[in-house]
Amino acid sequence: MNWTRLSCVLSIGCFTALLFTSVMMNQSWMRGDMTITGGILTGMLVLAFLLWTAIFADIAWYKPAESHTWFSLIMTYIMVKLTFMFGKRQLAKFNRECQDIVGTQEKLLKTILKGKFGTVYAHDHNFADIKSREDFTKIHPLTTYTHYEKYFERAIHGEKNVTTTKKIDWALLTSGTTGKNKKFPVNMMEYSRSNNQMNMMYQYVFASELPKLKRLIRHSFVIVPPEVQAAESGLPMGSVGAAATSYKSVMKCMVTPIEVFEIHTEAEALYIHLLFALREKTIEMISVLFPMTARTFFQILEEQWEQLCEDIRLGRINPELQISLEIRQKISKYLTPLPSRAAELGAIFQHGFRDIVPRVWPKCAYVYMASTGVFKPCAGTVKELYLGGVLDAYPVYGCTESVLGVNIWPDNTTRYAFACGCVFFEFIPQDQFEKQCPQTLFLDQIQVGGVYEVVLTNVTGLYRYRLGDVIRVVGFHHQNPVMEIKHLA
Repeated sequence: MNWTRLSCVLSIGCFTALLFTSVMMNQSWMRGDMTITGGILTGMLVLAFLLWTAIFADIAWYKPAESHTWFSLIMTYIMVKLTFMFGKRQLAKFNRECQDIVGTQEKLLKTILKGKFGTVYAHDHNFADIKSREDFTKIHPLTTYTHYEKYFERAIHGEKNVTTTKKIDWALLTSGTTGKNKKFPVNMMEYSRSNNQMNMMYQYVFASELPKLKRLIRHSFVIVPPEVQAAESGLPMGSVGAAATSYKSVMKCMVTPIEVFEIHTEAEALYIHLLFALREKTIEMISVLFPMTARTFFQILEEQWEQLCEDIRLGRINPELQISLEIRQKISKYLTPLPSRAAELGAIFQHGFRDIVPRVWPKCAYVYMASTGVFKPCAGTVKELYLGGVLDAYPVYGCTESVLGVNIWPDNTTRYAFACGCVFFEFIPQDQFEKQCPQTLFLDQIQVGGVYEVVLTNVTGLYRYRLGDVIRVVGFHHQNPVMEIKHLA
């Protein structure tokens, strides 16, 4: 559907109704037969027509993608407006925090500790005796995951007020690449608050700097979440990606139908992600999170482009694809034949796959992909072979445990300012890495050029936690250090 044209028509219609209602109201008032109640109701009707005229005119200005449904269009429009409203406020708040880094961090630490009073963990570790950040470093030891296991297991099994007074509604699982899965019981609203703040801020900055992002066009969220597990208590357990796909109203705005996230095998899931992404020409952002996923994504395109074009032409899913009949039926309802798009793609692919992103998706502004630390070599390959000058960015630096930093410089996407209002930071200097009881520095004490291991304290129940990530300080944003990732745990 041509939403731009429809929005223009609806805007003109609402404006016409506004004029008609205003004229009728004025004539009734002049005749003296307008009651107070009737005047109020008519006035409200005028205001409603005025509001809808402005909204439809605004939607038309954004030039929405034709593939939107009514639901995805309205939800995307709301998210765009909220991003600009709250993202701008969050950026101003962040800048104020960065101008007083000591005050910001001390206030945050007191808030975190006070919020945990009444928990088993706070009682066991004498939180009531901590009055300053110096007290905190003396009373509470540096920790690793093993320090928390007994507390986390109690919380996962349903015991209340162990690590938080809030309701535990999810256990986040790490990938287990460094051993067995770590489990972090969290209240998802509490956990997501910091991530949402950083996301809105970077989206506002990027949308302000990148003109292609100022439209209501589509996003492709490419992720293959592991299957959600359940603890004995019934608590759902899964990765951050699996938790993200549980936000159904947001996921329904993406190019890929939400049912695709029920596929947990990489080859099959990425094929379906490709199928829906290729059908949509007006994609402004592709999120793949990890460059290894991006590389496999584009390799499948190179190897199976003919089959993908055939599926797009016929409006179907490859009959040989190994997915369940139930999932196939759920997804197939979103597919219709697109012979012209299939022919267009076939002609593009005949010329090879180098720099394929801007050729297939000319309105794509950036690819959301980790490109620092251990991911740098693979990300470099993806960028050289496929992106064709399209920006690659990973604007929020974080991990399962916590958000850590944010990039607010689209022209230099490898640097991050610390999320100083969300996480209380300490740092182990490089010459202390191997010591059994290393000394730590506060955020205001680290220096440009220094290499440090990150130690974090956050609202979800980690205190002086040795993350294992190593960063290098490369500058400052006001008083807040700016860093590049040297090594990820």
